[in-house]
Formats: sequence, structure tokens, C-alpha cells
Amino acid sequence: MSLDDLFAESDVVSFHTALTPETHHLLDANRLSMMKPTAVVINTSRGAVVDTDAVAEALRANKLWGAGIDVFEDEPVDPNAPICKAPHMVLTPHAAYWSEESAIELRTRATQNAIDVVLGRKPENCVNAEALDSAK
Repeated sequence: MSLDDLFAESDVVSFHTALTPETHHLLDANRLSMMKPTAVVINTSRGAVVDTDAVAEALRANKLWGAGIDVFEDEPVDPNAPICKAPHMVLTPHAAYWSEESAIELRTRATQNAIDVVLGRKPENCVNAEALDSAK
């Protein structure tokens, strides 16, 4: 299935991806126009993966039913940004992951990553291995 077909057929699209040149505004006005007017968008990945101005416009025009946004291109988000005034919108302050369990996991992973680096191992979730290579 193509990505465009996925957007067209999905009831909920939830983003969980790194921000790269290829994922910048992965959801934009064009893709929003392909979505069902009953669809919901959720972004807990990186702010610029979703064009929130386009999402706000789609919500105002009833071309999208709802959205949950936890990350923004500019943080903190400007209270006058269009997304802050859009209907059917849930905004959280980059903390949607938070739970007792996630706090323990975050500390455990961070500690293990630090131990791995000190012992000369590549951390399991290293996103910039080239930085480790250049530090040797």
C-alpha cells in the first residue's frame, strides 16, 4: 500500500518517526486533503513531521475530525498559533509519553546508554553513531 493510500484509508494516523528531510511535513495540506473528514491525527514524534497550520485549517474546514498534538515545530508553542484555536484539538506540552512506567524506563535506558559508552560499546538506541566514531 502506498503512503498516500494509507492516509486515504486510515481512521487514525499516529506519527512515531524521527525528523529527517524526508519526514519534514510528512503530513501536509496535500495529504490532509486525501484523508477522511472523520479521521484523527496524532503526533507524538517531532513537531515538524506534521504541518500544524495545515491541520488547524483542515479542522476549521471540517475536513478532519480531530487531532492530538504533543510536539510543535517551535516550542513552546505560541498561544496565538492557529493550532491553539482549532476545534477538536488536544494539545499536550511534549509530555504525552509520561507515566510512572515511562519514567522508570527512561531512567533505565539513559543509565544503560551511559554505561555502554563508558565501556566502549555502542548504545542500543544510538541515533548518531558517527559522533561516537569521531570521538575515538
